[in-house]
Amino acid sequence: MKLPVVLQSNSTECGIACITMIANAHGRNCSIGQIRRDLGYARMGTSLRTLIDLARDVQLHARAVRLEPEEAGALRTPCVLLWGTQHFVVLKRISRRGWHLHDPAAGVRFYRNA
Repeated sequence: MKLPVVLQSNSTECGIACITMIANAHGRNCSIGQIRRDLGYARMGTSLRTLIDLARDVQLHARAVRLEPEEAGALRTPCVLLWGTQHFVVLKRISRRGWHLHDPAAGVRFYRNA
């Protein structure tokens, strides 16, 4: 599955950008602007509940789970992660070497396993 990188245009769009990346990876042709306009999502930031609703609005399966980093191998990818306390990123995959992320604020990122 090809996962595009979608960059946020302001500091509050990380959640919408993440859903846009995953939706496009699943064959939906959408943009941040289209999601905001057509589905009525504002620029004020996205809560976890709103992000789940947004994913379902674009016909994606969504649920919240809490896990420790060593449990992340059980996740189906791509998926959205809450990174820190206020930023969403897309986990593309986990390899033996580390985590492959698409960060809507910074592009493609790689974090080595500890």
